[in-house]
Amino acid sequence: MSYILLVDDEPDILDMLELITSTTTQSVIFKACCGNEAIEILKKQGVPSLIVSDYKMPNGDGVFLFSEVQKLYPSVPYIICSGNPEAQLKELFPAVSEFIQKPNMMKPLKQYLEKNFVHTPIPQEYVQLPFGYLKRLGVVSFDTFVRLGEGKYIKLHQSGDALDKSDYLKIENKFLNRLYLLKNDAVNVIKEFEDFLEKRISSSSENQFELVESVIPSVALLCKSFGWSHESLQLAQKTVTATVQFVKKNKNLAAVLRLPSEDDTYGAHVSKLCVLTCVVASQLGWHNEATHEKLVMASLMHDHFVDEALYDDTELLKIENASPASNSEYRTHPFRAAELARSLKGIPNHVDSIIMEHHEKPNGEGFPRGLSASRISALGALFIICEAIIAYSFQKKADQLSLEDFITTHPEFTLKDPFKKIILSLKS
Repeated sequence: MSYILLVDDEPDILDMLELITSTTTQSVIFKACCGNEAIEILKKQGVPSLIVSDYKMPNGDGVFLFSEVQKLYPSVPYIICSGNPEAQLKELFPAVSEFIQKPNMMKPLKQYLEKNFVHTPIPQEYVQLPFGYLKRLGVVSFDTFVRLGEGKYIKLHQSGDALDKSDYLKIENKFLNRLYLLKNDAVNVIKEFEDFLEKRISSSSENQFELVESVIPSVALLCKSFGWSHESLQLAQKTVTATVQFVKKNKNLAAVLRLPSEDDTYGAHVSKLCVLTCVVASQLGWHNEATHEKLVMASLMHDHFVDEALYDDTELLKIENASPASNSEYRTHPFRAAELARSLKGIPNHVDSIIMEHHEKPNGEGFPRGLSASRISALGALFIICEAIIAYSFQKKADQLSLEDFITTHPEFTLKDPFKKIILSLKS
């Protein structure tokens, strides 16, 4: 039996390797957490088609495993994933097929697999249409569809149909906001919304909070549904510009937290995070536009790979507190989103680092890397605190919001820098 063997002692990294491999190839996958376990799999399953291994592991490190594989199956392709310098790795592993640097593993591993293995076909003829965007149209300029099951869709509206409030209510009640359109129409939808955003930026609309209430949520959902194409990225960049300009005129923290949202909880979360991170940065004295642009782009991208259905407070709480084994795909989403940010041209430096750190905790019990406070960047710490503030705000009524109460209920942010410095600034 042909299979790929993945070996790493960190469960989150092992899960990410499996995710990349399973979505890129049709191969059977076996996983091991150390060299000795890998050897047992090799003896039982026979010759693999590829081994992807970490270097530093307990119970048989990468050097041990590589030497054993050379005795058993010297012709098997072997990839080393490590944060060590490549020159050092070449001395330790003179005959490996590829060296991949941690943590930037997704793109090079995917490229290697695409080049050397049969691809997994992923049909993507239909993409989900953000309901918040549909509500602002009146007349649709594309066909919409309802999903009946795996690969089965029926047309609900056709291009030119006029929709009113009763239509939107029917869609909400009957189809739970889940409408789809042909992927080929997605580019036109993004362009239409980009034109709307241009007008919104240049207008002197009396409803200055429309950006947070409906525009940013719609952009977040468009990028999530249609993917980060060239067109999506252009739309996101214009949204970044609009948000930075909005924050210059609206720096009241309490007002931002009380802003309503027309969209679902995913869009509301992203929208408030875009604005809140910039407002808090301003309170710290970080007024540089480039800093604000990084925070807004990270806000738009950080949860790209999280299922929207999880944006229920109780469901997110369940999955974040579950064991690593039971929520492995969720725990790898910072890796995947950071890798996506690195792969796109025009994304500011450090956006990937902010995304990678956004689920870390000051005590080192976060994920995906379990970083302690001293190893988390200042922008990453700000982002983490802002996510916690937003989670707190969604659980409170507008008249119950209190920054003092938030700080009291989150003492972990008051103990060590860079978190401590941010909290002290918020207090003042």
